[in-house]
Amino acid sequence: RSGARGIASRRQLAQTWAIISGVHATLVSGSRMTQRELWYRLKTTGLFSGPVQVNERIMDVCAAVSWRCGAPCPRESLGVIAAPRGSMTGCITLLMDGDAPQPLD
Repeated sequence: RSGARGIASRRQLAQTWAIISGVHATLVSGSRMTQRELWYRLKTTGLFSGPVQVNERIMDVCAAVSWRCGAPCPRESLGVIAAPRGSMTGCITLLMDGDAPQPLD
């Protein structure tokens, strides 16, 4: 295809492969990431104009996997979790002035 529509299709394909690459790396490492984290990782590629496009491509990948496997594939199965802005996961330690570090449970 040529023209703007062909360029958009090629861009979406490149975005999809970028998402697959990010998801693959996360799954191989045995970890998970938030959708926002994936956006920030891929932001530097210049392929995405915003987090909404990342979400759209994640859903495209889920749909493709679901179609191929014949079973639902939620984003969590790809190691991608949706979380509100500013949320944190993992071990958190509170460090007060002059006190020893206190792990928060």
